[in-house]
Amino acid sequence: MTPIPTAPATTASEAAPRGQTLLRRAQASPWVSFLESGRVVLGVLEGPCWLEASSAVLDLRPAVDAVADTDVVLRRVPVVMTKPLFSSAKNLARQSD
Repeated sequence: MTPIPTAPATTASEAAPRGQTLLRRAQASPWVSFLESGRVVLGVLEGPCWLEASSAVLDLRPAVDAVADTDVVLRRVPVVMTKPLFSSAKNLARQSD
């Protein structure tokens, strides 16, 4: 299985309380959020994972809202910093085929 890249350690962690909207449908954002811990309603996600990274990488707006279902800790990573992360993961996936 290909490893999923994590948020760079140079980005600060921030806390968000239960009920806080983390993504808004159809609203552009300069950030991609990496969920370090907690649970988010977007379907149902539990960290560690990326929230809608595909939208940012593909230069699209999120198709859904994301709301913290518990207190969460996340990192907001500038979109320009995520493209190299996911590009290297894509190359790893190709090598493992």
